[in-house]
Parts: sequence; structure tokens; C-alpha cells
Amino acid sequence: MGLPYLFLDPEYLGNVDFVSLFMVGIAFGIFICAYNISTYILDGRKYQFLAYSSLPFINYSLNNSVLPLLFIVVYLYEFVAFQNLYESSVTGLELFLEVFAFLLGVALIVGVAFVYFKFTNKNWYRLLAGNIDTQLKKRSKYNRGIALSDFKKQKSPKYRVDTFIEFGFKLRKVSVLHFRRDDRLLKVFDQNHLNAVASMAIILTITLLLAIVDHPVVFGIPAAVSLLLVVSLLTMVLGFVYYWFRKWYLFGSIVLVLLGNYMFDFEQLNTIYKLDAFDYENAAKYNPEELMSYYSGLPVTEDSLQTIEALNNWRSKFPEDQPPTMILTMVSGGGHRSANWTFNVLQTLDSVTSQQFAENVPLITGASGGMIGAAYYRELALRRKNELSVQMMSDRHNENIGKDILNPVALKMLIRDPLVLDLEWINSMDRGAAFEHQLNYNTNKILEKNLSDYREPELSSKIPMMIFSPTIVRNSTNLYMSALPVSYMVEPNLESTHTNGIEFRSYLKEQIKSEPTFLNTLRMSASFPFVSPVITMPTEPAIKITDAGLSDTYGVQDAVRFSYFFNDWINKNTKGVVFLAIRDAKKFRFKEPERSFFKSITNPFDVAYQKYFDTQDLYNDESLTKSKAWLENVEYLEIVYDGNEDDIRTKKASLSWHLTGLEKENIKQALKNQDNLHTFNLINNLVNP
Repeated sequence: MGLPYLFLDPEYLGNVDFVSLFMVGIAFGIFICAYNISTYILDGRKYQFLAYSSLPFINYSLNNSVLPLLFIVVYLYEFVAFQNLYESSVTGLELFLEVFAFLLGVALIVGVAFVYFKFTNKNWYRLLAGNIDTQLKKRSKYNRGIALSDFKKQKSPKYRVDTFIEFGFKLRKVSVLHFRRDDRLLKVFDQNHLNAVASMAIILTITLLLAIVDHPVVFGIPAAVSLLLVVSLLTMVLGFVYYWFRKWYLFGSIVLVLLGNYMFDFEQLNTIYKLDAFDYENAAKYNPEELMSYYSGLPVTEDSLQTIEALNNWRSKFPEDQPPTMILTMVSGGGHRSANWTFNVLQTLDSVTSQQFAENVPLITGASGGMIGAAYYRELALRRKNELSVQMMSDRHNENIGKDILNPVALKMLIRDPLVLDLEWINSMDRGAAFEHQLNYNTNKILEKNLSDYREPELSSKIPMMIFSPTIVRNSTNLYMSALPVSYMVEPNLESTHTNGIEFRSYLKEQIKSEPTFLNTLRMSASFPFVSPVITMPTEPAIKITDAGLSDTYGVQDAVRFSYFFNDWINKNTKGVVFLAIRDAKKFRFKEPERSFFKSITNPFDVAYQKYFDTQDLYNDESLTKSKAWLENVEYLEIVYDGNEDDIRTKKASLSWHLTGLEKENIKQALKNQDNLHTFNLINNLVNP
């Protein structure tokens, strides 16, 4: 998933620089403070001698700094090693400044915290002096020394401490006696607990502000910062929970989880992600009876006639005596790496075929990131046809599609969505809207259109059709979406309601109050589980939509289904069909088993994960083989992104919405793979015979 890269290559507004490392340093400084506060609440009373020092919490933090310092050393070593070895453009001076920025950020927060606690901490003597003076006046037979002597009764400490580091980095011996019991001694720790509550309130305020502010500067905050802020908050919350419950901690934790689960049923606490395009007050029924009625009345004929019109316009671009080869292009899901890989492949095909590749492609299917890369390429091709100044091979386009999307999504996912919930008075983007906003910003807003805006270009065959098929969570079927109506993609089974899905225009025609945006559609198809929110549709009961890759991450089934429905037209008007797969992974990868205790625990999950995609490949290969029964001439080609897992320089990019500079370079280098170069040559021969 590339989680380590969020810390080893923290990007802010497109750059890993002084500012981004300074922000990570600030976040880690907050985490250090949260760690010390939480452990002080739990363990401070075990070291009662601290209460007699001038600055109890600060002295505790100094003596509790081994783990934070060790982490800083390890982190900076790993950061420098990664940047020096795998980011060739970084200079020694830049590395020095970035390390300095991180340390400066940590020092700034820790320094502010020390100043705060220095002026708010009170030791035992300061808290009790006034009380003792009052007692001396009431009990004159005791002098101050005797009162203190009676007050200070020895007690063997639970943990032996001979020396400790005092503020100012002085080594001091523990010479103060420990007392058997004094409730007033707890006032020292209670004072510091109050400071701890104030600190937690400050951290919570910072996170809430980040949650509700929608601004490019805030959106760009490195994902590592968001993660550290959340971990800081959780560290303090869990510390307080343990402090309150003590021996009942486990029981209390279970109660809190059950209470949270119960409260999740309340609409105000259960965030429902909706789209403005739909009317949720007038929900469509979604049950077996309604589905049966829907399947029996599908407007298949009307919809197919529009697609045939588009196919006829596609055919008219070629000489009558030279039937073209139809290239049905299928792009795989896989987050940002698939978006980058797909765009790079289509860009290269555009170049090697002298801009003729897209002319032979009437349809693009697929999932997730692959469809985002294909959509960006398609829009550029449309702009070029509309005589706008577009340099398809410009590196600027690669930079745009490779820009970070994870930072704003992580900010909203980790901070906004869990804390703000579904409060109407908070006018702030959720992580799904943040995903769309950042993608739109990265691509210079050229995808800022409605889905229906592509109807005329697709119908006139200026650009290929795109059929999106996000997954319906309730029954693992598909919701088909396209600029043109495509109800023919639904395979009705009048004996059963278990079919392959519904088409949104025909099923939700009464609920569509405005056309969904194209960015809405891209997000629905790329709702990576746990990262992007599942969208609720206007149905009763509600159905939720998630990533298209959960049903077919390679887009093969949709392409095969399309070829089956229009096989008569295809056989009459083309000289054959090429199913072109642009994949972000090889089929049926063989890996040597790793032998370790931890691997033995995780291996069943690894097998299940890999088996899921292998099963898709088996099913897809079977479908491609069957297509030979209705197509006269069929060929399958693939262009695959792969890497050497044993070398980080050529290791495959992570499955994330953030890519490092090294990963982007690896994707470009994969285009030069001999098998891929051979496929590029084959496609050029098909397009330009």
C-alpha cells in the first residue's frame, strides 16, 4: 500500500522539501507530547519524588525521551537513505535542509510544550506551603520542621530510582524521602492532569480546524501529518480511558465499543455519502419484485440503436473497402499506479501509431485508477480533435496524472469524517468530494464536466465510449453508467433476480434531478475500499456503490458482453476484434514462499487476496475463449506493468493514491519492456497496415 513512503517521501503541494519535512516534524513533536502526557497520566504516580522537583512533568518527559529520540534517529537515517539512494535529483544541501526542517519542527512543538508546562506546573512544596502555614498557626506546639517531619513519612518506592535528569540537563540524586501516604500529594499530579486535558483540547482543536477548512494549502498537508495527528489524539484518549477505568479498562473498552456500535445506527452519527445529482426524498424501490419488473421492461432496443449509430459513425472514419480492426481496450484498476500506467501506455500508443490508435477504439472498459488514466487521455484526444492546442506527448500531462491525491483524502478520512460525522452545519468536504476536487485540480479542471457532456462526442465517434461499472455492495452486481444509455449491458434473468446489475439511467430515471458530473462517475468507479467512501444511491432499501474492481478489476467482462450483444454488427463491419488489456499486474504470479513466524500468520490472507485476482483471471480467460464462438476473428493482446520485487529501484509501485518520484520513473521504464515494445509494434501494424 506504500505506507512507509508517506514518511520517507512526504509530499506537500507536489514537492518533498523544507516545508513538507517541517510539517512532519511539527506533527511528530505533537505525537511526542501526546506520548509523554499519556504515559505520565498512567505512570507518573509511581515516581513520587518527581512531585518534589520544581518541574514534575518536564522532568518526567526528559527521562522518558529514550524512545522518541531513538525513533527520530532511525527515522532520519531511513529518510536520508531513501532520498539519497532512490531520488537521484536530490542534493546533499537539500537533504541537510530537510533534516534540519524536521528537527526544527519537533523542537518548536516540544519547546512550546515545555514553556507551557514550566509556567503551569506546581511542585509539592508550592501546592502545600500555604496549607502548612495555616496548620502551624492552629497548632502552635509544632514548629514548621516538626510538621514537615510528621508529614513526610518514609515509604519504600515501587521502583528504585537513584538519579534522574532534571530540567537544564542536570543529573540529580533522589535525596527527597518518599512518604507513606498523602492525598494532597496527588494535587501535583492532578494539576498536571489538568494540563494534559488542556493539551488534548489543543490537539483536538487543531484537528477539527483541519477537518472543516477546505483550502488547497490545507488539502496539501502530507498524509503522514494527518496520520500522526490522529495517532496523537488516540494516544491521549486511550491514556485517559485507561486512567478512568483502571482495572475495569478491558470491560470499559468493550462497553465503549458496543455503545459506539449502537450509536452508529443513529442517522446523525452515521455518515451517508450522497450525490447532489439524485433526489433522495423520492427513493426507488430496490427489491425482488421491482427488479423483476425492471428487467421485463428494459429499453434495450432504444439504447442499442444509439450505440449502433455511434458504431456506424466509427466505421465511417475508414474506407468502405477497408474494414478496420476493432480494438476493445480494457484497463485495470490499481489506484494511482494504474492511472499513471494506463495514461503512459495510451500516450505511447498514440505516438507510435501517429495518433491513429484512438480511431480504432470504439470502447474502453475497466475499473478504478485505470479508468481515470484513460479518461484523462480521452479528454486530451477530444480537445486535440476540437482544434485546441494539445501536445499529447508533453511531460506536463504525465506530471498532472501523477500528482498526489492521497494527502487530501487522508486528511478527510483520518480527521474530518470520524470527527465531524454528518453534521449539516459543517459545510466541509468529505473525503470523496476531496478526491474529486484534487483530481480536478491536478488535471487542470479539464474533466470538470457532466457525464452527459460526452454524449455527443461518443455518438459522433470523436472519442471512444467509456462504460463504467461500479459494484453494488448489497448483492455484488454492477451499476452501469455511461454518457450513452447502455441498458443492453444488463443480462436479465426473468426466472431470477440474480443478474449482473442495473443501468442507472433506466432504473433511477425518476430520481435523477440533474446529470451526475463526470468526476462523480470516476469516483464511484474508483472507490477503493476503506480509502474512498461508498456512495449511497436513492433507493429503498439503500444500496451502496463501491470500486468497480471488486467485481472485475480488469474490465474484461464488460468488453466481452459488449462484443456479444453487437456481434452481428462487428462481424459485418470489421475484420476482427482485438481485446487489448492494459494491466498493472501479470497473470498468475508465482512467488517463492517466505518462511517466518509472522508470514505463517498472514499467509492465509495473502493467499485469499491473490486467489481473488487469480479467480478473476480464470473467469475472464474463459469468457475471452467463449467470445470466439460469436466473433469471426479474435485476438488477445496485453501490455503489462511489472517490476522486480527484489530491487526497490525496479519494484512495482505501491497500490495507493500517492506515488514517489522513483515509482513514477519505474512506470515509465516498464514501457521499454521487450514484451511491451513488441505489443506496441503489433498494434501499430494493426492500426496502420
